[in-house]
Amino acid sequence: MSNDGADNNEANPDYWVSMGYTLQREGKPEKAQKYYERALELDPENTALLINLGSVLYHQGKIDEALKYLRYATKTNPDIFEGWVNLGTVYDAINNLDEAIACYSRAKSLNPSDPTIWHNIGFVLKRQNKLSDAIVHYNESLRLRPDNIQVLLARGNAYAALKEYDKASDSYERITKVDPDFLPGWVNKAVVLLHLHKFEEAIPLYDRALKMSPDNLSLWQDKSYAHISLQQYREADHCYDEILKRDPNHVNALDGKGVVQGYLGNFKQAVLFFDKALNLDPKNSHIIRNKASALEQLGDNASAKQYYDQAMSIELGYQ
Repeated sequence: MSNDGADNNEANPDYWVSMGYTLQREGKPEKAQKYYERALELDPENTALLINLGSVLYHQGKIDEALKYLRYATKTNPDIFEGWVNLGTVYDAINNLDEAIACYSRAKSLNPSDPTIWHNIGFVLKRQNKLSDAIVHYNESLRLRPDNIQVLLARGNAYAALKEYDKASDSYERITKVDPDFLPGWVNKAVVLLHLHKFEEAIPLYDRALKMSPDNLSLWQDKSYAHISLQQYREADHCYDEILKRDPNHVNALDGKGVVQGYLGNFKQAVLFFDKALNLDPKNSHIIRNKASALEQLGDNASAKQYYDQAMSIELGYQ
């Protein structure tokens, strides 16, 4: 029986490439690598093959080998978009950010209508703390693909870091429209509204986020801050109760509960909560000062002075 068909397959680089590609898509990079290497023996100048091999090597953490093949691919064919993108990705992963931007920029010059390359550059610029430049690239990526949630989130975060909170809020708002189930859209918009002192607007967003993530203690704490800012002390007290129900030893919630009890005029209760917090964090000068203030309101000025002195001693480094 003849094996001519099998022999022909083994001599055909496309056969090995096809098998390698199938294994790569199945998440089997080590096996894919062997097929690509066999194909490369038969067709050593195949740029697409060099790129595929570089990619599977990269995903196995074989960075030096990946760089070798991807550099050769871009040298062999300097006008291939995918080669520069993949090479930039590897440089990006090893934190060689200048080289990553150079590769991504070359790819951008070859295909400026690809939204991914714009936000790739933006992400690298953000890591270099060049936030304004990053935003320029995010904007172009979003012009080409307006509903990319990760880019909207990155742009919102960049605006927030620059304290351009209204623009940040717009980006987060778009996220909530594109995907109402994406928690960071609601949370980040709520945080921005706190920065803008728009506390009444922030509270419904926290309510929406807490329906999605009711055990997120940071959300309860931020919501309590919004209520306190609006002098809604009972609502803030409820937020701290929700935290303590989930974590009875949450120091910040115990302290917050004490503060709120003070606002409500319940200074004896406030002292009890400050004491619970201090049992867990006895050197916390902020809580010690809060307890001193509550004791002062109770008319126990001698004890209040003792705690004020203790707080100052800690802050000056004497304890």
